[in-house]
Amino acid sequence: MLIGIGAIKTYSYMDKARIQNVDVHEGIESTLTILHHKIKHGIEIVREYDPILPRITVYGSELNQVWTNLIDNAIDALEGHGHIWIRTRKDDDGNNHIVVEIADDGPGIPPEVQSRIFEPFLTTKGVGKGTGLGLSISYRIVVEMHKGQITFFSKPSCTRISYTLLVRLTRINIKIIKIRSAITHHILHTNIAKEELFNYSVLIYCIMISLFFI
Repeated sequence: MLIGIGAIKTYSYMDKARIQNVDVHEGIESTLTILHHKIKHGIEIVREYDPILPRITVYGSELNQVWTNLIDNAIDALEGHGHIWIRTRKDDDGNNHIVVEIADDGPGIPPEVQSRIFEPFLTTKGVGKGTGLGLSISYRIVVEMHKGQITFFSKPSCTRISYTLLVRLTRINIKIIKIRSAITHHILHTNIAKEELFNYSVLIYCIMISLFFI
């Protein structure tokens, strides 16, 4: 697969201001395109995206570097076979956060180094296969530049690293989130037949579309 100029420009935010209002999914997808040559046929990418995740105002190119570091680490850990899950969601903590989680079913991070994984030059890869800077750089970008948070969990067959970032919500984003929450609450507290859930999905979609014309 040849990587086009368009994919590189999207990934790097070339010709754009350093701070951008970005679609996180678009950034992740451009990262997967850049890393396509490393994703072997035995590795499956599982996308679990929030379909109405709000856009966020960030350093776009730097944030794509975070996705690159995490996905690249997961690819190396799998050694050609396994799964990588990429999950996104709006955190309902009342503080306008989104969460991006990247997980794999590789061997995991050794317990003896887990407390130091964000230190520079620490690597669990073989000689010549890693600089030990990926997670350190990711920490600086997320925590220091964007005032976000990083959490991780690792054991054999399960490593998850989550990034929490602040969202600057637009008027439309706020409306969509409130409507979705109200409809979800109604579904959970009402005895609705399964076949009726499709009608609610269509309703949410129509409301979302109509908001763009308000």
